[in-house]
Amino acid sequence: MKSFFDPKASRTALRVLTAGSLLCLGACGGGGAGDLLAGVVSAPGGGGGIGGTGLTSSGVITGTGSIFVNGVRFDVADAEIFINGEPASEDQLGLGMVVSVSGTVQDDGVNGTAQRVDYDPQLEGPITAIERNADNSSARITVLGQSVILERTSTVFEDSSFDGITAGDVAEISGYLESDGRLRATRVSGEDDIDGGVKLSGVISNLQGQTFSIGIQSIDAGNAVLSDLPASGLADGLFVEVEGELIDDVIRAAEVEGRDEALGSLQVDDQITVEGAVTNFDGVSGFWVEGLPIDAANAALNIGGLALGNGLIVEVSGSWNGEQIIASAISVRRGRIKIEAPVADISGSLLSFEFAGTIINVDTDSRTLFDDDRDGIEYLKIADLSIGNYLEVEALDSDGMLVATRVDRDNDDDESELQAPVQSFVDGLSVTLLGVTFDITQAEFENSADNDISQARFFANLTNGSLLSVSDNNPSDGFAEEVEFEFATALDGEREFSDDDEERLDTNELPGNILDYISANFPNADIAFSERDANDNEIEIYLTNGTELVFDLSGNFLESELEDADDNAEDPEDPEDPEDPEDPEDPEDPEDPEDPEDPEDPEDPEDPEDPEDPNSPEEPSGP
Repeated sequence: MKSFFDPKASRTALRVLTAGSLLCLGACGGGGAGDLLAGVVSAPGGGGGIGGTGLTSSGVITGTGSIFVNGVRFDVADAEIFINGEPASEDQLGLGMVVSVSGTVQDDGVNGTAQRVDYDPQLEGPITAIERNADNSSARITVLGQSVILERTSTVFEDSSFDGITAGDVAEISGYLESDGRLRATRVSGEDDIDGGVKLSGVISNLQGQTFSIGIQSIDAGNAVLSDLPASGLADGLFVEVEGELIDDVIRAAEVEGRDEALGSLQVDDQITVEGAVTNFDGVSGFWVEGLPIDAANAALNIGGLALGNGLIVEVSGSWNGEQIIASAISVRRGRIKIEAPVADISGSLLSFEFAGTIINVDTDSRTLFDDDRDGIEYLKIADLSIGNYLEVEALDSDGMLVATRVDRDNDDDESELQAPVQSFVDGLSVTLLGVTFDITQAEFENSADNDISQARFFANLTNGSLLSVSDNNPSDGFAEEVEFEFATALDGEREFSDDDEERLDTNELPGNILDYISANFPNADIAFSERDANDNEIEIYLTNGTELVFDLSGNFLESELEDADDNAEDPEDPEDPEDPEDPEDPEDPEDPEDPEDPEDPEDPEDPEDPEDPNSPEEPSGP
């Protein structure tokens, strides 16, 4: 087999995949020093990970010294570094860039030496539209017809900012491609002047001669250099990267490069790790990540009680069987728990926060991305933080410990916020999240669509496991100013912005059997909004409490997102479990009639998760 370190072969194979891909090519054997790493999923302090030769790591830069990628510190002092295929230096690499690293990793699995680093942004061009959600936590921008989701906390901004970005700005964007075709940005760099130079990746459509479209963007490739394409040349359905100039809203391509040759480079039994957003989930154990098919039927799951489904950001490790990756391990990389508050204590890798006299501890590790929106430190480290710094933290639950995926130091703010699943509540009085009890008697309330609702409607829709965001202007007193339902299974911006193939529906436009189903199974729930998805031929219902229901166009029930999340929770009936999602399918719960907070499940009268059910399995089934 040809060495994977052939520079052109390496660059071509890596860039076939979209943002966040971790592709390991080559025959993989036993582990040891000198083995090459491919974003290995392993516990902190674990062994050398997947061994063998010809492996490569591709993912977001989360730290420096030299660079951290997928939890591994790669020394890049002697590495070849390329940006857009051109030689570059270490100081041109930045936080949030999705890079590909070829190199070696030591036996400890967390220290390595890079031989080559490649950065190739997914998108570059002028912003033609921008739309912000109601609470200004996320935004959707349009660049060359491509929709991009920005997040206030989890997108890194360079020479730009979440609040300052506007239509007309020119941006270079790196990120993950999601199931709906949108790009979720991990980094946005402002560009002063690109002289009309643009970059766009996507699938060719409407090919006529040497002109075609990617999405709604028109491309003229009449004078372009074509590379890495099939012998037949351009064709509808090919995934390509286009570079050129934007003239009169048409990209005049200078280069069109194919991106569909990766699978042909894989050999049976190659060890592969891929990072990105889950797409094309079949509802059981099959899905795609960054263009690669995954079979997760026998994979070990470490997804923090979240549901395996479209949009979840994961790392998948496994082997190639000639048709798909047979996954051995899946780990989530984005959490839905959020803390925004001054840090009360810092001890080693641990950050502590205090709400109403209760301490919440959050651990950090080599995969945690630290960003600095206050002082602009390029590579913020935990050693740079001080007690009292205002931090915005995103975390996930890993075996009962909160682990930060993102830490953002921001300017001081009077308002603190805690987002987590409900552990318990007292109707009309209080809610408890992560052990913190908030008095909500004077609070304002919003549904999952950011619309105001009354306290009565809030509690009518509330169940243990519902994901809430609680704002408190004085976190020491425990009195909440605002309480809002959030979507448990969707990252910021994923539900707020409708796509072209999604049509908002009024409640009176819904088929009667959908309304009957909701009335029977969710008797106290309100509908926040509904959409008809023309692409999937489905009707999606979003309830006030963040529950997502899917029906076919005839109104037949297909699935519930929180039902799927319940399948992956470790103890969905335990109100003390902060990741405990609700089970909306059991309104009567015949096994536990005295528990008013017990979630509903009409499809499962035996309630197999009920601890009193002798037939209850010890652990829930896999994905």
